[in-house]
Amino acid sequence: MSVDTFGGRAARLFRLLARVSAVLCLLLAALLLGADAGEYPGYSVPAMRALVTGTLRLVLPGMLNLAAAGATTPGSARWLAVAATAANLSLLAWALGHAGVGAPPFFLALPVVAVLLTVASVGLAISTRRAGGGAPGQGVGAR
Repeated sequence: MSVDTFGGRAARLFRLLARVSAVLCLLLAALLLGADAGEYPGYSVPAMRALVTGTLRLVLPGMLNLAAAGATTPGSARWLAVAATAANLSLLAWALGHAGVGAPPFFLALPVVAVLLTVASVGLAISTRRAGGGAPGQGVGAR
C-alpha cells in the first residue's frame, strides 16, 4: 500500500517540503556541531552543554519532520506532524531571538529553515486530517 493513498497532491508537496527543510535543518546542526567541536574539544561538561543546547535543538525537529514525512498511516502521520509542529515552533521562537541586525549568517538562515519546517508540518497535519484517521484509503478522497 502506498503512502500516497491519503492526502493527495498537497500531502506529497508537504512531505517533499518537510524532507527538504529537515535536511537543511540537519545540515545546520552538523555545521553547529563542527563549530562547537572546535571551540569545546573533548568530552567535557561545556562540550556536552553545547551539544545539548545547540546541536540537539536542531536535530530533534529535523528528525521529527523526517518521521512525519515518512509515516505510512494517517493516524501516525497526524500525531508526528503535530509533534513536529510543536518542535518547529519552539525552534522558530529560539531562532527569532538570535536573529537580528549584525547576526552571523547561521542565525539568519535558522529562522528561514524553521519557517519552512513549520509550514511543512502544519501542512502535513492538515492534509492527513483531511484524509481521515483510519487506514490508508479510507479518507475523504478514497476511491
